[in-house]
Amino acid sequence: MAVFSIDLANFAEKAKLNATTVMKKVALDCYIRVAMRTPVDTGRARGGWQMSGSGIGSGDSGALDPTPTGTPNPGFAGADVSSIGEEGAFIFNNVVYIIPLEYGHSKQAPAGMVRVTVAEFNEMIAAATAGMG
Repeated sequence: MAVFSIDLANFAEKAKLNATTVMKKVALDCYIRVAMRTPVDTGRARGGWQMSGSGIGSGDSGALDPTPTGTPNPGFAGADVSSIGEEGAFIFNNVVYIIPLEYGHSKQAPAGMVRVTVAEFNEMIAAATAGMG
């Protein structure tokens, strides 16, 4: 299982921004970036990404997203943005081979999906807070 969580409440408070709004924007941006970077063979790994504000789910979503590029298809909508609040967001994938994919098993994403997205975190915060302060 691949997991990372985001806690922006302190940042938003210092910047006098709506923490929930910032959290939702950044979490959704992270979710889309990670999922769209996920290598596609059958679409199971990409479709396996899920997001929740209430913790990490225990099962594989069973969703498939075989589209190699472009906007995620409707079956890819595993993001529960409505449950995200100031306390955090959980982005996870319970597909059994997601860890090997993250660590270079696929030539489509040799640098991973999560690690590349985490490196862009400051960029996502700047985009989410632009014009809010």
